[in-house]
Amino acid sequence: MNTFILDFDGTLCDTRPVIRRALLELFKQAGRAIPDDLDLLSLIGNGHTIQETLQILGVSAQHVPQWISDYRHLYSRHEHLAGLFDGVADTLSTLHAQRDRLVLLSNKGHMAVERALLALDIGRYFDLILAEQPGQPGKPDPSVFSQRIAPAFSGLKPSGCIMVGDTRTDLAFAKAIGSRACFAAYGYGQEKDCRAVGYDFRLESFPDILTI
Repeated sequence: MNTFILDFDGTLCDTRPVIRRALLELFKQAGRAIPDDLDLLSLIGNGHTIQETLQILGVSAQHVPQWISDYRHLYSRHEHLAGLFDGVADTLSTLHAQRDRLVLLSNKGHMAVERALLALDIGRYFDLILAEQPGQPGKPDPSVFSQRIAPAFSGLKPSGCIMVGDTRTDLAFAKAIGSRACFAAYGYGQEKDCRAVGYDFRLESFPDILTI
């Protein structure tokens, strides 16, 4: 039995249209210059959290909490623009039927993740669902494994896990905890950055995970 730790955005679900629309509307309603599309796509591809993204785009630290709240409201209005990558639903079903253990690990807000899993009808395949929670560590902090994943499964070791994700943040997390890493090359990540971090497997499409 494999234990797959799966990223969400850019690995299972194509949420880039939603993120882009929400960020553009956020800056517009604040009367701020709208970031260049290339800047937005690059930030998304680097696996930054929304807090990190806003700070990189010039939002002052004191205003970030309100901007995050406004962003999440706008994001919820456009969630219908998101969709699973080809073959994801069937592949998750197959992995589940094979009794592989599936952990969803996202730095995305937990409410958005829960809504997406419900809308996309894939939540039932996961043994554990972890998203951003106040006061809880997120990728690539290795304490995510010791504090949030390992306690849910008796005897689980990092060496028995495969972290699957599309950005250097996901691969850095794998390296930090000592698990194997799988690069979802079809996602948002920058190839050169992910290659620099290193990985053990490469997926050209999500169903390729069945060959691991």
